[in-house]
Amino acid sequence: MRSHSFYFFFSLQAAMMDLQHSPSGTLEKDLFAGVVTDLCFLSNQLLLVGHGPYLKIFDITTNKQLAIKELLPNNRIHRIILHPLGPDDNETTRHFLAYGSKFATIAKVVMEQDGHIRSVAHSLFLPLRPTLTSFFLWPWICSIQTVASFGPFCDWIMDMAWLSSKVFGK
Repeated sequence: MRSHSFYFFFSLQAAMMDLQHSPSGTLEKDLFAGVVTDLCFLSNQLLLVGHGPYLKIFDITTNKQLAIKELLPNNRIHRIILHPLGPDDNETTRHFLAYGSKFATIAKVVMEQDGHIRSVAHSLFLPLRPTLTSFFLWPWICSIQTVASFGPFCDWIMDMAWLSSKVFGK
């Protein structure tokens, strides 16, 4: 019993020392060990992954994670639905809906290169086509931004769909 309390004290002391050396001064969770609950291709090159409450974006040509954001705190993302391309879409942003349990979030992916939005980013958002090949060699900066969050609803969400091609909030 005594060795367990010593180990707990030592672990707590090590965590406090890490906290003091942390630039933000807060404890942050850096690893989520859970199942992947949804996959959705944003393009031939970009894959959206629902991993517990986190949405991750991967470049499948380089196997690199481009972005991560917690969209549904304390809930799993059960499905990701891309917004249909419409007249309100621009070349560097793509909206999507993520939902799970009794919560839903509308968010968007924004693509930039070297901090400047590039108009050529629209080719990353083209629909899947077997003849389209990826030819981008420069690094992209990808961010996930929450547009709106909803919930909790009275019951679990079984399915959702976009009813309009207009983007939420416009």
